[in-house]
Amino acid sequence: MTIKCKCGKEISAKLLAKHIRNKCNFAKSLNEYNKLKLSLYLEYGDSEDLIKNIISDYANEQESILGIQQKYKIKKRYIIENILKFNGIDVRGMNQMATSNRLEKIKNTSIEKYGVDNASKSEEIKEKKRQSFISKYGVDNVRKSEWYKEHQRKIMLERYGVLSLPNRFGNIDLYWSKLDKDTKRTLTEPMWRAAQRKWKSLTDNEKSAIINKRKTTFAINQQAGLHNNNWFGSSLEVRIKNILDNRGIKNRQQFFIDRRSFDFKIDDKIILEIHGDYWHASPLIYKEDDLISYPGNKKIIAKEIWQKDIEKRDICLKYNYEYNVLWENEIRALSDNCLGDKICEMINAYQNKINQKSQI
Repeated sequence: MTIKCKCGKEISAKLLAKHIRNKCNFAKSLNEYNKLKLSLYLEYGDSEDLIKNIISDYANEQESILGIQQKYKIKKRYIIENILKFNGIDVRGMNQMATSNRLEKIKNTSIEKYGVDNASKSEEIKEKKRQSFISKYGVDNVRKSEWYKEHQRKIMLERYGVLSLPNRFGNIDLYWSKLDKDTKRTLTEPMWRAAQRKWKSLTDNEKSAIINKRKTTFAINQQAGLHNNNWFGSSLEVRIKNILDNRGIKNRQQFFIDRRSFDFKIDDKIILEIHGDYWHASPLIYKEDDLISYPGNKKIIAKEIWQKDIEKRDICLKYNYEYNVLWENEIRALSDNCLGDKICEMINAYQNKINQKSQI
């Protein structure tokens, strides 16, 4: 296919843009953007409307460059990238491509092709992967192959000089326990921001399904005798409960003070609250004015959640209870042993404070 350029020459469609940029006498006086518009006009017709549509689709509809290429039958990706660049629009990187619209399209395409919302869940795709792994590595999962194991060992030795991270630090729990609060925050923040983005991308029905699944799991565990009470707690609270019991620490769940419920009362006067990053709007993830969506179309500003927790703390202090909080990000980052030590430190700190008061 050839196109007649403004300079009068017949040029193949593949070479048109290059011809206008470098050889066309008509385009010599034009700047780069107008040369681009000219090549679009000659190949696709009304370049002004096309450019407006491309910008709108990309910036407002969150369409991908590939989607725009397919929609307007533009063969070369760089044409769209240059249109965006000349109009002051940054091309999205891989992390920015995961917009809600884009994820929804990917999900719908997967359902249409494979009957599941993620292609990786398809038995057809799973079987293709298995066959591919068997063909290349002789096993049905690349992680089982000796090549992969050797590759991982090589990377660890090159980067850290040891074969595993626990060996790198001597003891991973000990390493983590010695970090200060700011360092822990820096290390865990990317993970919890990713979790926040994932949760926000879910529909209300998906969020409710996750919560109901957790309730069902707890009920099954309770029926199996893994929990010996009628108390419902999150997986975090169940873990802390087991740590307290294993350490022989006297505790009571769902303890009420002035008609307000608290997660744990330890010994006689220590309150321990377990704050989930989502339910209590972790300051590591949320800003004070962030609007957080909860099941049932309920929306609350982060600072309002914080204020409710402050009010609970004040009730504890009013009745002379010691108030402590463990956040989800901290609980998940530490082993049971380190968490047990941390709780013992809370108890010892409170007892020392009481002893000091008695000596005054």
